[in-house]
This record gives sequence, structure tokens and C-alpha cells, in this order.
Amino acid sequence: MDDDTSGSLFDIRNFALSPQSFRDTFSCQFNDSFSISHINIRSLNKNFDNFRLLYEDVLNSNFSIIGVSEIWNISDPKLFSLRGYSLEINTRNECRGGGVGAYISSSMKYRVLQAKVAHAESLWLETAIGNDKVIIGVIYRRPNTNLKEFQNNLLEVLDNFRGQTRLA
Repeated sequence: MDDDTSGSLFDIRNFALSPQSFRDTFSCQFNDSFSISHINIRSLNKNFDNFRLLYEDVLNSNFSIIGVSEIWNISDPKLFSLRGYSLEINTRNECRGGGVGAYISSSMKYRVLQAKVAHAESLWLETAIGNDKVIIGVIYRRPNTNLKEFQNNLLEVLDNFRGQTRLA
């Protein structure tokens, strides 16, 4: 493969956008389309003010779903509301760390699906995009766990979903 990045080729290695540049470049494209964002928050409790600032003010978010990982323990999800979104979470009960969540646009209809993945916290949502049912997963694999077991179990979970709907 030619490593020449001149011309019309896009060089992802040197590509970066500030939140403002992202908003200015892409925000109008999200208004009428399905879009997903993800952020590793590393404690929603500790970083929620900056998270809200980023998604509500800086990006002026129109994402359909915002996945969050490493939300850690949350005693009351209502304390972490984001304008225009519902929040679903799956956290660890036994110790600090991990946990996943999803902010789902209030305009979307969805349901939470039950599926567990070995060595991970996961949250599975089913929604419709046009006439297609789609499953979206937010997954956080615990560090220092058996990667092969995680991968095999994740594939089993995905196989169980296959045929029911499309996977995203």
C-alpha cells in the first residue's frame, strides 16, 4: 500500500478536532441521522460537570445515544440528568470502578435487553432506525481478566442477538 498521504487521501494519524471544531464541522449532520458517541468518563460523579459542559454547551449535542464507560458507582442516576436524554446504567455493586451507561435521546423509543458478558459490565439497548430494529451495546471489560473468555462470551452474546435484529 502506498504510504503517500497527499492528494485526496485522508490521514487519520494527523487528524484531531477540538470540541468546537467538531461541533462546527459535524453538528448539522447529526440533526436528521442516527449518531452515537462514546466517552470513558472515569467516574461520572467526579466528572459530570465537565461531561455536561461538553455535551450540552460545547458540542450542543444532537447524538442519538451517548455511551459512557467507567461511570463507577452511582447511587441516584437522577443526579446525572442531561437535557434531552434518558439515562440507563449498569454498575458494579461490589467494588469501585467499571460500570457503563447510555444517554438515550428523549425522542427515541428503546428497551433495555438483558445479557451478561464474562469479565465485563455491559448495557444492551434495542431501538429502531427506520424500519430496522438495532441492538446497541456499551461494554467495559474489567482489567486483568481473561481476555479469551471475554471474547468468546461476547461472541456468544452477539450470536444470541443475531437474527433478532441488526447489531451496532
